[in-house]
Amino acid sequence: MRIEIAHHEADAEYIRHARLETLRSLNVEPDPSLIEPIAVATYLIAYDDETEQPVGMAEVAMLGDIYESFDDAPYASLCDLNAYCCINRMAGMRTVYVEPEYRHKSVFLALTIGAAKLLYSKGALYSTATTRASDQHLNRLYEKCGGERLGAVSLGHKDPTSLFVFDLAKTASHRTLKRLTSYVALPTDLTRV
Repeated sequence: MRIEIAHHEADAEYIRHARLETLRSLNVEPDPSLIEPIAVATYLIAYDDETEQPVGMAEVAMLGDIYESFDDAPYASLCDLNAYCCINRMAGMRTVYVEPEYRHKSVFLALTIGAAKLLYSKGALYSTATTRASDQHLNRLYEKCGGERLGAVSLGHKDPTSLFVFDLAKTASHRTLKRLTSYVALPTDLTRV
């Protein structure tokens, strides 16, 4: 498996697919505006070496490129993110998606650590990430990747949403990184984005 930095236009079909499947798993009505690639986001796509097909995606952006302040974020009422850093040093992982048949092959971990390395290289100190509060498996995966659960908030979905914050320096140097890089090729020059 390898992970590459995606190009919005060339990889837009897979990005839409991953967003649609993510929204379906959250029981969210798949509004087209929630599926389209975000112009200010960066996408990492995991590919199967044998089939050359995409098997997962991470969608990340600097929160300062999306919101004027933390107060504009949908989970603002849950905690004071300013206590971690200013909005221009906070990133967000909006999507980390893995195809069902690849979910027990460390793809999620590799995408999350790759995203952390990318964001840290762009100057972010922390990143937010959300998932369904009732999905204990994903909540544990986020914690395994170094995420700190800050609580849950209702965002209008059927299920409350857990908010996590990641210290990117710690996540980017996660204890499993050496094991992962032995069979997952992460982009070496993440500052080129």
